[in-house]
Amino acid sequence: MWDKINNLLNKKQMTIYELAKKSGITASTIYNMKYGNIIDPKFGLMEKIADVLDVSLDEFRSKN
Repeated sequence: MWDKINNLLNKKQMTIYELAKKSGITASTIYNMKYGNIIDPKFGLMEKIADVLDVSLDEFRSKN
């Protein structure tokens, strides 16, 4: 999932710090996602990230 978030951050030219500030999520939580310490993030967390990145939650669904 981090790859999807990271791609969107790059497209928006946004840093993790900016994502944290705009979403109200701590930067440490986002870094924990990045480094695999949060494998299955809660819905509310992903909802905030999707809102800031201006994408649907469907963007983060697995595409098998």
